[in-house]
Amino acid sequence: MIPLEDRPFQSYKVEGQICIRDIWKNVELTVKIDPNTSGEEEVRAQVTGVIDRFDFGVLTNWPTATVGKDITLRFDIVANTKSNNAL
Repeated sequence: MIPLEDRPFQSYKVEGQICIRDIWKNVELTVKIDPNTSGEEEVRAQVTGVIDRFDFGVLTNWPTATVGKDITLRFDIVANTKSNNAL
C-alpha cells in the first residue's frame, strides 16, 4: 500500500490482481478510508479503479460507443472494529 496523501490512513494506492472470465490481470485500485466521526465502532472505505473490458474479453463485439472500453469499479466496505470474543 502506498499512501497518496500526506495524512496517514486516508488514501492509498493498492496493486493486486483481478480475475474475470478466468483471465487474470494486474490492477491498481485507490482505497480511501473515511474518518470515523460518528463514534460508532466501524471503519468505512471506498475502493475505486478502472479496467479495460477488452482485457477480459467482455462484450468485445460491441462498439465502444455503446459500451465504454473502460469500466469503473467501485466497492464500499464497512468493517466492525469491535472485538466480539463471545462464542
